[in-house]
Amino acid sequence: MDFNDIKTRLERIYLSINERLDFDVVANAKITQEKTETWWMKVHLSFHGENQEEDNRIILAIIHNLASLKDHLKKQFTDKGLKSQIVEDIISKSDALKLIIDIDNADKHGYPVRDKRSLRDPQIINVKRWIGISPGLNQGKFYLSHTGNEFTHENCAIYINADIVDKENVCICSLDELINDWLSMWNEIINTYLK
Repeated sequence: MDFNDIKTRLERIYLSINERLDFDVVANAKITQEKTETWWMKVHLSFHGENQEEDNRIILAIIHNLASLKDHLKKQFTDKGLKSQIVEDIISKSDALKLIIDIDNADKHGYPVRDKRSLRDPQIINVKRWIGISPGLNQGKFYLSHTGNEFTHENCAIYINADIVDKENVCICSLDELINDWLSMWNEIINTYLK
C-alpha cells in the first residue's frame, strides 16, 4: 500500500463516505403495521437502523478519514516545496474543515476539546437512517402496496445522516452538508496545489 499516493488516499475516503449508503433497500427495510380504531391503518417503515453503535461507528470512521487528510496534505505540500502552513491557513478559513477536526479530536481525546478549531464544540446528534434518491440520479420512486405490507423502489438508497450541533444544541449543519463542504474545499486545494 502506497501511503503517499493522494489518489489512493482519496479513494479510501470516498469508500468510507459510501459506507453510509445501502442500496439493498428492500432487504434492509422493515414494515410494521398498527391497526387503528377506524378502518385506517398506520404503517411504520424503518431502515435497518436498530444498531445505533454501528451507525455511529460508520459516521466516526468517515469523520476520522476526512480529518486525517490534513496531515497527509501537509506532507504532500512539503514534498512539493510548498509551505505546510498553507494547509493550516486554509483550515482556519473553512467552517467545515474546523468542525471535522474538532469532532475527530473529541472522539480521540474526549469532549469538549481543549484546542478548539471551530470554537463551537460540535457534537453529532439525531443519527438516523432514511430513504432517498441514489447518488448521482435526478429522480427515484418508492411504492408502498395498498395493503401496506410490501414495497418496491426505483433508484433509491438508504442513507445514514445526522445533525451537527454546537454546545447549545443549535444545529450547524447536517452530516451530508459537512461532507459536501469538506469535499469541495479539499478538491479545490488538491486541484490548485497538487496537480
